[in-house]
Amino acid sequence: MDIMLESKTPMVARLFVCGVCLAAVSIGFAMAAPAQERGRSVDDVVAAALAQPHIEEIIEAELAAARAEVAGRTRGHAPTLSVEHHQMLGGAGLSERESTIQVEQRFDISAWRSRSRAALAHREAAIRSGREAWRLEVAHAVRDAFFRARYRQDRVVVVEAMADALHASVEATRARAERGDVSLLELRRLEQALATTRALVAAEGTELAAAVAQLQVWVPSLHAGEIRGALAPAPSEIESPAAEQRLPTLARLAHERDALRADAEAVPGSLARDWAVQAGYVRTHDGQDGGHGFVVGVGVPLDFRNPNRAELQRLRAEAAGADARLQLESELAGRREAAAQQRLSVALAALSELPPATDSSELIRLAEAAYAAGEGGVTELLGAHAGRTEIELLRIDVQWEARQAANVLMMMRAGGVPE
Repeated sequence: MDIMLESKTPMVARLFVCGVCLAAVSIGFAMAAPAQERGRSVDDVVAAALAQPHIEEIIEAELAAARAEVAGRTRGHAPTLSVEHHQMLGGAGLSERESTIQVEQRFDISAWRSRSRAALAHREAAIRSGREAWRLEVAHAVRDAFFRARYRQDRVVVVEAMADALHASVEATRARAERGDVSLLELRRLEQALATTRALVAAEGTELAAAVAQLQVWVPSLHAGEIRGALAPAPSEIESPAAEQRLPTLARLAHERDALRADAEAVPGSLARDWAVQAGYVRTHDGQDGGHGFVVGVGVPLDFRNPNRAELQRLRAEAAGADARLQLESELAGRREAAAQQRLSVALAALSELPPATDSSELIRLAEAAYAAGEGGVTELLGAHAGRTEIELLRIDVQWEARQAANVLMMMRAGGVPE
């Protein structure tokens, strides 16, 4: 039950109103501080997070490994040198000797080596697309963490503003209670509201610290005071790009599929590999006479079972699977972009429906003036403060929802990654 008391000390009432006005001015400066603070924008933080020298080392190592694997697999056969000596001994002075020196060179009659090297180009492109996919994922994660910290910053400012206003009301009410102008119950209700609000400030500060710590995983030197930027997305951030960009994850899948197809085309048939040509010199002697000459020959593989059939089937199956994954991921990417666009539109529409902050400020001014004059109770005063805080926190929540949708939309459009 509210106790309605008539103000018996006009000077105290005027001092109360002046104190509230000073608190409102200090709160206004506190709320404007993050916007005026000089620090790092989201693009600065993303660029710092992407400046990881190890990722370049990883990419170069993967490229070198892929090139070495293809080089080893497509290495040509080295020629072989063979030396033979035959000697036949028998009765009646039989003695025959034959010495041969011969070079053999194996070769293939298909272009599977050049096709394997063509597949390497696709694998290199897939590795580079994987690097771009990593950069996009990191940029999205850092942007999300950055604006999560901004979200918590704004909530801390609003709750601190209420705590400061309640503190001013408590101090003024304590002086009035000592003079008997208000009941002790009203003072205790204000003190309890102030304690609850301060606890909420501490809880919001904990969430802010957690968000900043998540950012410091990527940028260890970053501090909460350096984070700046509007929470709500700007129109330029949600405009459709002039030229459509393909997601690097989809580009990687396409290159991997093309590499598998090129590998399948490079698998030779059963009669296409391991041909051989021989050339050599032979010298004979039968005990009485001797001679010499040349020998040439050709070796043809006779494996008609095609030992590479299983490898060919495996590559074709993997290529088909990669193509199916590409089609699926392409469809899902389109759906995710449409969902993010819808989510953003709903959030922006809700944001436009919220009342301006001046409406709540006017209500608080009237409630404080009425309370100071003894025409209103503590219930009305606390209700005005709670209503203002609730609408401002709701505004921040809707801005955060719009920002999350904008971040997803930017990622699905392969944006937000600095050069």
